Amino acid sequence: MDPGSKRVGLALADQQGVAVRPLPPAPAGSGLAHVARSIAALVAEYEVCEIVVGLPRNMDGSEGPAAAQARRLAKLIGNLLPGVNVALWDERLTTVMAEKTLLAADLSRRKRKQLIDSQSAAVLVVDYLRAGARPGAGNQAGGSPPRMDKG
Repeated sequence: MDPGSKRVGLALADQQGVAVRPLPPAPAGSGLAHVARSIAALVAEYEVCEIVVGLPRNMDGSEGPAAAQARRLAKLIGNLLPGVNVALWDERLTTVMAEKTLLAADLSRRKRKQLIDSQSAAVLVVDYLRAGARPGAGNQAGGSPPRMDKG
């Protein structure tokens, strides 16, 4: 998931970590507790075994208010879903990569705006999986991908 101030971009990977598809974004304006409950409902619906929350770091690696918000959201989700691994993952440049993908698909500006958050989440999941994470493998233990943050 790619948390933002207006929307939370969502994407889903299959159990093998081969196929990743964007889902419709969730509204973020109702507060973190509401977002966490919405995510918990999706986890049950899709039988999710692991959640990757985008951690918006600055280009120098430092964290600002958006990163603190992402950490709070990850903690809330972890508290609601104690049996599900919740990992924070550096999301730098995922929106840029998502925008390039949507531009290459020749979508209108309006359509890109509707899809960008979930496409960014899909880029985040692909990046996470390419780094060696495997869905449901409890990736917080040793052998974790290099950029994962245990929250």
